[in-house]
Amino acid sequence: MAAETVPGSPYEHRARCHCRTAYAGTDQDAAGAVRGSVTLYMVITGIIYAVLLANIDVGVADPWTDNVVHRIMPVVLLFDWILAPPRRQISESRSLTWLLFPLVYGIYTLIRGPVVDWYPYPFLEPRERGYPALAVGLVVLTVAFALMALAVNALGRLAGRWRHGSVSSESDSTTV
Repeated sequence: MAAETVPGSPYEHRARCHCRTAYAGTDQDAAGAVRGSVTLYMVITGIIYAVLLANIDVGVADPWTDNVVHRIMPVVLLFDWILAPPRRQISESRSLTWLLFPLVYGIYTLIRGPVVDWYPYPFLEPRERGYPALAVGLVVLTVAFALMALAVNALGRLAGRWRHGSVSSESDSTTV
């Protein structure tokens, strides 16, 4: 048995501490990425609601719930992201992976819509304006969402520099 693996040896203690530190860093990186994605989703919710849905019945019966979900919580989560930024910076490429969930949801909605004859949002409804107009609208939304992802990440980076000083950058090979 090697000295490094003998229980109770200084090597074994150092190896356990190193592993805990490595795993804690990974957990912290994943938590920052998850917080960033949730912040992005709420920012998207707030902006889409303000720009495209504010004067449309979105099917929420209680006005208080409608205001909290679509107006207040996007601002709260954005302030949370700025006031308590991730300790480690998140790469631009990783922040763009946050768009996978909206992409999958959009595809699911477009497949399910004709089957159940219902679309959750008027801007996803192809029957009124046709599929070419829908495609153009989706390209515009995709570009806007990508810019929002980069902006949310940039705000987190700036706030992290302000709060934590110089922080290390996350490697692009790390995945969520």
